[in-house]
Amino acid sequence: MTRQKESVDYWITMERPSGAKKRSSGEPFRPYTVIDALIKEYGRCFVKDLQEKVDCCPKEYSRDPENWEAVRGKVVSFCVLRPESIFDQPLDSVYVDIAGSARIVLEEISKENPEIRRKNVVEETLRLRYLFDFRNCQMTCGYIGVIRDERDSLISMNPQRVHLDKYLIPVLNAAAYEMIPYWIRWNWFPETWGTDRPIDPEELIHRLEIPLLKGALGDADIQGEYFFAPGMEKIVEPDTEAAELTEVNPGSIVVSRWIHDYETAWGSTLAHEVAHAILGRYFYCLQRLQRGSYLPYVCKREKEAVRKQGGELSPFEQIEIQANTLPRYLMIPRKEGAERAKHLLSYYGGIRNLENMRRLVDDLAEHYGTTKTMAKSRLIDFGYLEARGILQSENGKLIPSYISGLTGMKTYVVEEKDAVLEMIRNPDLRKLLIFGEYLYVPESSCYCRNDLIYLIRDKCGQLHLTRYAREHMDECCLTFEKIRIGRTDTDVNGVSLKAATPGKGRYAVHYIKTDGTPMETPAGLALRKQIEEEIKERTKYKTPFFKMTTELMKERGLKVDMLSEESGVSERTIVNMRSDKNIQYPYSIVAAVCIAMHLPPSLSFEYLERSRAVFNDTDPYMCLYRYMVMNHYQEPVAKVNRWLLEAGAPPMTNKVEGFNDETGEQLSVN
Repeated sequence: MTRQKESVDYWITMERPSGAKKRSSGEPFRPYTVIDALIKEYGRCFVKDLQEKVDCCPKEYSRDPENWEAVRGKVVSFCVLRPESIFDQPLDSVYVDIAGSARIVLEEISKENPEIRRKNVVEETLRLRYLFDFRNCQMTCGYIGVIRDERDSLISMNPQRVHLDKYLIPVLNAAAYEMIPYWIRWNWFPETWGTDRPIDPEELIHRLEIPLLKGALGDADIQGEYFFAPGMEKIVEPDTEAAELTEVNPGSIVVSRWIHDYETAWGSTLAHEVAHAILGRYFYCLQRLQRGSYLPYVCKREKEAVRKQGGELSPFEQIEIQANTLPRYLMIPRKEGAERAKHLLSYYGGIRNLENMRRLVDDLAEHYGTTKTMAKSRLIDFGYLEARGILQSENGKLIPSYISGLTGMKTYVVEEKDAVLEMIRNPDLRKLLIFGEYLYVPESSCYCRNDLIYLIRDKCGQLHLTRYAREHMDECCLTFEKIRIGRTDTDVNGVSLKAATPGKGRYAVHYIKTDGTPMETPAGLALRKQIEEEIKERTKYKTPFFKMTTELMKERGLKVDMLSEESGVSERTIVNMRSDKNIQYPYSIVAAVCIAMHLPPSLSFEYLERSRAVFNDTDPYMCLYRYMVMNHYQEPVAKVNRWLLEAGAPPMTNKVEGFNDETGEQLSVN
């Protein structure tokens, strides 16, 4: 599987070809575009190539050929607009058009009076056509000529065929994915042409004459590898089952020896690797042209391949997404698969509830010999959007199934740390969370409305969604949208940390309201009013803050030094809190003491009220401290402060997990 090292540094597995120039430390491998290959490897100059054709026939570029005759022309500039090409071309003849805007100065003679000459500047959008031969023994490129009429361009002459981008990677949408199995049947399974039968990936590899090897892959998470250039791997001898380091030829597939007996893993891995061979063949040929650098030569498949969408993707990420996506179209055909799903659902009773969706995923996967994830994705292709909540995971944790009708990058599932980041940015989300209208459910990684019809607690006090909630997520859960972000270095107390910024890399979440209704709900406003009235009522008969501090510490067996150690608040401050002194403490300090004493939310809010600490609900950091008091009062203060720091908020005190309390320096991990 293609891996991302930094936001601009893509790598797979590096091999230094013999005689290659050593790359400087930390220098990234930058994928070639077709324009890079033309200029750097084949020495083409677009201006010179166009000039060659203009010299042959300058008359063709004249704007007034009836009155003026062009005798010569000079190409002043050629501004590249885009490369254009199409999928399904044989490797020995891959045509590419370079569309660009040309500026040509023509020297013209008047046809009425030959003694009159002029220079005329002509600007024209045209295409330069090149022909690549990507066969291993050739790897050549030739200049074909100029295409002046857009109707003669590759794209215009082949409007129904899949287009290629600047990296010669196919541009695929759902319709294009559906077309590829038909193209495969036409080329390699002619006996099945016109049918809608599944394509066996192992048989496809055999008909493509791709070497298929079993390997003792070093990483336990790697299931298969596709080699697009010569490389080395431990290959298992069929007779002795001994693994020996062997040179692997380009275009070979190596599959882990451990999955051979597992039909589902074997089939899905072969489908993934053959998808690399089919969809990435032009791209891989471009990359093999790079010389004088370490050459990536293998594309690996891991068990838990992360499908990244949204934002700008690297070419390696595009190839990996396509290799993850195509197998389900090969192994579960459109017409037959949709009819099978319809028949199964009818057999279950025809109701799209949680139980039936789970059964539908399981039975479809078993019937076609695919993974359940593949079957689920194909059901979504068929219009069963309710299946989106089946087999969902967050941070490697499988989430209890639920019914979902969300599309695109919208989701109910969100990591709490990401939601905290969004809470700082979004005041509407803060209003919903700081008064407890919605609670975070760790098991399901979602925010659910605080109501008994949706939430239950087990004997340990942990929250769980009710069955009703999991079948009506749109009714009770907040919706977020995943936004692609990157990571940059930030200096905190002289220590370099990672902070999220827009760009490439991981995902952030933005809170959205899908139906356009106001953020506040009657239930939420009523709950907020109730809390405010309870606090107001309690203040009439309140015990002074200093006495409440003393009583709470006594009940919990805490001494001044112990509370200071737990909270990060100085002993002098805690002594003052226990004394009858007219001191107004910062909200963050009192919140840290609440968490250090593990006070439940209702008691914490009463304690904060008696302290006279000022709470400003327009301050995102104060709202965040309140959120922590309400949702993480059982956690150590140091851990909560670490969360705050990672969210870009100032910690409540200097006690931060992984940092020195006094110097603020990050502690080394042994």
